[in-house]
Amino acid sequence: MKNYLVRIPMTGVIEAIVTASSEEQAIIQALEEVDINNIYEWKAHKQIVEENTFHGVQNEAQVEHLICMDNDELPEIKINKDWDQFAL
Repeated sequence: MKNYLVRIPMTGVIEAIVTASSEEQAIIQALEEVDINNIYEWKAHKQIVEENTFHGVQNEAQVEHLICMDNDELPEIKINKDWDQFAL
């Protein structure tokens, strides 16, 4: 038997609620604030891109405008802890 160090590529989605003046500013602010604890969904892959096919979870930032009267109405982010996701 041999020992191996294996590095597996992964893709995922991190969610954050931020207050910003524009969608672009919201993305910038979220990128500065998030960490591994904000992971919403992730997958491990044998290969992320194959020819012109992307096998990842999501390939670009998305912004959703939340309409709330005040911060007390902001939705709670439910983190997906279904860590058994694995794709080969």
